[in-house]
Amino acid sequence: MGNNFAQTKRLTIVNLRRDWLSLLIWTTSIIGVSLLAAFKFNDLYGSNSSIKTILKTLKQPAMISLFGRTPNLTSFQSGDLFISEMLVLTGVFISIADIILAVRTTRSQEDKGVIEIIRGTAVGRLSPLLSAFIEILIFNLLLIILLAVGLEACGLYGMTATMCWLFAIETNLLALVFAGLAFLMAQIFDNSRDANAVSFLFLGIAYLSRMITDISKASLTWLSPIGWVELGKIGYGNDLKVVWLMLLSILILLFLAIIFALKRDINSGFLHIRSGRKNASPLLRGPISLGIRLERNLGIVWIIAIASLGIMYASIFSDVSDILKSNPNVAQVLGTNQLSQLGNKIVLQFISMISIFMLVLSTVAGLQMIFRLKKDIDNGLEEMIASKPISRFRLLTSYLLPAIIVTICSFGSSIYSMMLLGNLELKVPIESIKFNTLFFGSLPSAMLFLSLAVFLINCFPKIYSILYVYAGLSFVVLYFKNMLKLPIWVTRITPFGWIKDLPLKDINWEIWYFEVLLVLIFTFIGYFEFQRLDLS
Repeated sequence: MGNNFAQTKRLTIVNLRRDWLSLLIWTTSIIGVSLLAAFKFNDLYGSNSSIKTILKTLKQPAMISLFGRTPNLTSFQSGDLFISEMLVLTGVFISIADIILAVRTTRSQEDKGVIEIIRGTAVGRLSPLLSAFIEILIFNLLLIILLAVGLEACGLYGMTATMCWLFAIETNLLALVFAGLAFLMAQIFDNSRDANAVSFLFLGIAYLSRMITDISKASLTWLSPIGWVELGKIGYGNDLKVVWLMLLSILILLFLAIIFALKRDINSGFLHIRSGRKNASPLLRGPISLGIRLERNLGIVWIIAIASLGIMYASIFSDVSDILKSNPNVAQVLGTNQLSQLGNKIVLQFISMISIFMLVLSTVAGLQMIFRLKKDIDNGLEEMIASKPISRFRLLTSYLLPAIIVTICSFGSSIYSMMLLGNLELKVPIESIKFNTLFFGSLPSAMLFLSLAVFLINCFPKIYSILYVYAGLSFVVLYFKNMLKLPIWVTRITPFGWIKDLPLKDINWEIWYFEVLLVLIFTFIGYFEFQRLDLS
């Protein structure tokens, strides 16, 4: 058995040298966003009056669905407030990073043929898997230290050193649980596309189930791994049982991944793709239709997941309308200073806020599909295809078009599912034109991200993945702009910040056309450079 782990140390060093830039970007992004929020909390919520104001808002269904349940403490300080608001989201963000890294360092390397070459040397059968886990473990340990020390340095009122370390440890252990799940999926599925899709599907299911149980039946929150960090009761109980539960889950998932890795052949998985038809469908005769077919399953997963978010939020429209009417302090989060105009306007303000979340997710879905182009170029697939009588234009379109379709369908399904179900919840339905305004007014911002992806992959391929960070930063800036009292110019660093107060206001057509112009410019440059790109 010992030979199965031969050269693990050397392989780990090689992996760290290869991935140091992406690890640095993830570390800087996660630590930067967390500490930036923590740094401002004492100023924003250092007084009892400001804490009472925000607590009333955090106990509303919409806030519970996003941040988790706020504990009923006799006294609240800014440190307790920071944990209530940031615990779940920080755990989810780190989990996303761990899933991406876990699949990239295992199944993606196998898809490229790198693992087969490595296994041809004096390297153990399980060394690639173990070295990938050690790399992610080092990444999370670094995050724990930086996050805990950084939170202590911020000096949040009422946040002890124990609370800082528990916050950092529990959020990273949650991420390692999903990393273990991703390692397992990398053994079960025979390609990185399906391993990524199913791993993120489980993350989405865990987040949705935590939302539902937190709102309707808190006693069942333990059914979701994301709910475990809430049950840790940091600062008012410090229940370490969740730490042991997460450690046990990590070990079980890693053990299963090892067992599966020992039982399967290289470049295979336990779930095999079924044999195709003897003769391909006429719809698969070109690269564009083939690209749509290849991304079909992942696209369906994204569309269903984001539509489920819309349905979940629509189910609490009536609660939002009724509760916010009696809560004049809601302006602290929703950012509206005209609470005298109640009714559906408050629901529309709520829709405007939560649509940012769904728009960013829909954009990430599209980015994931376009980024497949860079991976296929690196794997040499595009060079083989380009050697056939196929134009570069059609080849690039086979990646861009599925991304556009999935982004539009994901965002559209969430918006219009909110409209259909939400109007059933409200006494006075909201006009469909409001949802149309939100949908069509927001699309150019998402398309601008996709065009930037085409531009960066072909012009600056080494930094293309920074768009993930840019999208995540956009969400944080726009969602927390009022809670953190960010200046207006900060919200305008992202295209999502250019569209303002939809659907409360009409579309600003000048900005809309300007975004469309930028989309065309970046897309044209990307296509032009792809024509000249050396695919070898």
